[in-house]
Amino acid sequence: MKSQQPPSQPKSPKPPKSKLMTQINQLTQVVNGVLKINPKERVPKLEVRRSQKDKPETYDLVGDRYILGRSTSKCDIVVQTPLVSQVHAQLVRDRTKKKAQFILQDQDSTNGIYRAKQRLNSVPLRHKMKITLGPPELAEAATIRYIDPPPWYIRTVQYTGIGIGAIAGMIVFAIGYEVGRVPDLKPLPVTQQGPVEVLAGDGVKRLDPTDIANHTEYNTLAEFGKFLPNAVIASEDTSFYWNIGVDPVGVARALVTNVRSRGERLEGASTITQQLARNLLGKTYVGTDDSAGRKWREAAA
Repeated sequence: MKSQQPPSQPKSPKPPKSKLMTQINQLTQVVNGVLKINPKERVPKLEVRRSQKDKPETYDLVGDRYILGRSTSKCDIVVQTPLVSQVHAQLVRDRTKKKAQFILQDQDSTNGIYRAKQRLNSVPLRHKMKITLGPPELAEAATIRYIDPPPWYIRTVQYTGIGIGAIAGMIVFAIGYEVGRVPDLKPLPVTQQGPVEVLAGDGVKRLDPTDIANHTEYNTLAEFGKFLPNAVIASEDTSFYWNIGVDPVGVARALVTNVRSRGERLEGASTITQQLARNLLGKTYVGTDDSAGRKWREAAA
């Protein structure tokens, strides 16, 4: 007699690709719930708040695809609220870009996905972006929040830029306020003209007799020749041709020098522009006292 072979068992049909991906992601969620994420790895997270009064639940997004909805059998992230459909939306990681990011896509849900009050079919998620599953006006609408901060060095650059911008804004505001207090200089005050007297170190004895008859007043800078202006600039303000009336490098240098001298003032940082402001407005606005306030008023003028 011939041995009879048992009838072959029918092969179980393969689940559809979408269902297979869902099962894989559900398995990923189970493993993710048991195993700990390497603290050195940056993993995007999704905060899910089922209502405004509930605390958010956080999910680590280590897979490439997640389904959100009310169904416990079809969804990777279950959001059981009345406004959420059985299969409401899906998260898909876009690896075509240099930095892979997640895209939230609506799955023909009844109440849709919203950013602010705008209903969307698809939206690329960015750090701290908040999406509402359903109209945001309704108190029962669930919200999700995507967390994927940039690396520490990018955050350092961002915060540094914000800090510098804030400080610059305050300085501009303070200068604008101070400029409004500067008195009008029209017409310019009449200068005191006369012969130049050269005195000895005691401030009394004249080195040369004053010759009033040969005294000449120059009207323009060109009449002084090219050496005297260059000598004054080299002595008083080497940054004259590029500074904006204030020399920040000179101010920093003078500050360091004076701090090291333990309070003794060894170096100033007034530019020629500031000295002109002191000469023209010394009595009416700038003042003649040796203080930081006078330097500030010189800069504003």
